[in-house]
Amino acid sequence: MNMDEALRRIRCLFEIMHHNVADGRRVRIQVFAFVATEQTSRTHAFAASRGIDENTVIPPEGLLIEPIAVRALNGHTGSASEREVVLKRDLKRLTAGAVTAIPNCFHVTSRENLMGTFERGIQPGGGSGRSVTYFSSFAPWDERSWKISKGTYIRGERAVFYMKTETLMDQFEGRITDSGQPVTDLVIPFASLRGAWVQDSGMNWHRLIVPSGPEQLVRSVYRPWRYANREEVMKEARACAEEVEYEDAKAADIIDTVCAFENRTIKLGGAKEKEAHFKLLYYIVEHRAVEIAGCITCPACLKDTPAKYSICLKCKGMMTSYGRRPFVITEDERENDPGDAMDVDDQDDEPCRT
Repeated sequence: MNMDEALRRIRCLFEIMHHNVADGRRVRIQVFAFVATEQTSRTHAFAASRGIDENTVIPPEGLLIEPIAVRALNGHTGSASEREVVLKRDLKRLTAGAVTAIPNCFHVTSRENLMGTFERGIQPGGGSGRSVTYFSSFAPWDERSWKISKGTYIRGERAVFYMKTETLMDQFEGRITDSGQPVTDLVIPFASLRGAWVQDSGMNWHRLIVPSGPEQLVRSVYRPWRYANREEVMKEARACAEEVEYEDAKAADIIDTVCAFENRTIKLGGAKEKEAHFKLLYYIVEHRAVEIAGCITCPACLKDTPAKYSICLKCKGMMTSYGRRPFVITEDERENDPGDAMDVDDQDDEPCRT
């Protein structure tokens, strides 16, 4: 950064601070600098290179030697109108040329925010007080992404969402910073995201969003952190079976199986126990009512997880698909609405989660 750019940013900072003070709000700034204190060795090479010797007077609060950076601690917490003015004044609109040069946008976040993104979309600043959401022109595993993000680091396992820059420009009033980062101050709903990837514990990237997830038949999970124990499986299976009429033969069979476990008429450790356990488990996955729309029941931990995610957000296991769910179409429905009737074999072959 040259001196002119540094002065421009300092002037912008103090201009915003002036408006905050004029409106009666408290202003705080933070200065990063080299400071000499009374404990500083005056014979050290660092002190000598800065002109500090035995005759230098160092006040009790310290002597400012060399400033490094200055920032406002509340620079993003102004009113909505002020944020809009600053956004339009300091950021450039995305043009057709910018869309051609930067066709894709990637937003990196913590893995802990995946459920919130699924329910509420990408919020400006992610609740941190910032006024905009920042994107990168490159995926996080691309070395060029590090240069644009200026070393921004997210602790722990990360996830990255992807969308077209054209969509950001047309639907979400996207702008671009001086460093080349696309930004927006609008909420981006989950449905507008084109794809996503997530890191595992080994920091390897895996596909996250599966568009056909709600149609996949998921009955097992690869390497989850925990499994539901037998008592949890029996409790959930009984609750699911009791919600339907007892005359239902399948529900009655499930309750009989639970009673057999309780009465210990099923020998533990044998093939019959394994068969009965998976019978209860599959029934839960198919019949348990989820609390959040768009979710399914994880076969490992029996918790709600988004159907379009390839992992369970609770046990962190990878969902395993056994193919598309069979759609049963009666003859009456086929005759009344032949245009909407579709056989399973006629569906598009999309890749299943693995």
